Amino acid sequence: MTTSDLCRGKIAEYQRFAVFQKEVWRQATSFAWKNLTDPLVRRQFQKLAVLCVDDDFLPKEEHSEFFRIAAEMEDIYSQAKVDNLSLEPDLTRIFASSRNAEDLKKYWVGWRDATGKKIRSQYAKFVELSNEVARANVGDPSAVYLEMHAYVRMKLVKLYGEEVVKPDGPIPGHLLGNVWGQSWIHLQDITQPFPDKQDVDITPEMVRRGYRMYSMLGAAVYGVCSSCHIGAKSVASY
Repeated sequence: MTTSDLCRGKIAEYQRFAVFQKEVWRQATSFAWKNLTDPLVRRQFQKLAVLCVDDDFLPKEEHSEFFRIAAEMEDIYSQAKVDNLSLEPDLTRIFASSRNAEDLKKYWVGWRDATGKKIRSQYAKFVELSNEVARANVGDPSAVYLEMHAYVRMKLVKLYGEEVVKPDGPIPGHLLGNVWGQSWIHLQDITQPFPDKQDVDITPEMVRRGYRMYSMLGAAVYGVCSSCHIGAKSVASY
């Protein structure tokens, strides 16, 4: 099987999932879920009521192009290496754990050289189509993002200094704890707003509700399956 065959297979799978996702969205939005009193159920409906990519948001040609670009970029990512290190697990682990700015920059630039030059025009179009979908779903999220960006930048300035991170400029992408910079979870150790404040302990409440090992497992399985729009038999009663 050639790379092009794999790419066509991915596109077909993406399109089949989009059809399934639209049907789930149609059923979810047929309920008056905003009036539900159970916050957990309401939250699940809220997730199901967001349609990621659909012909209603994008013309048919652009809809197909969105999936084609995603599949082609994924193929390029999966084959790229830097100093014989693959994205998973090598580079991902380095970006998640290292605080050495020079090493991070070396691998970040190396990854861009191995992938970015090949997908530059494709990625620009992918971002354009993604933004159209985002605006259709949630409007303009820029205000919240700007506040978060400023806060994280301030923390990184304190860690690396103004020579590495400009106080009034963009955040260098290689310092965000992720190859693409789209998840900043690995910066939590330096960006947590109140590091001296004791974490919320939910154990007493779980004891009060009678949680046991299998009921916790059931809640976890149910949460993952509902967020992925798939069904699962609850194991909470075991």
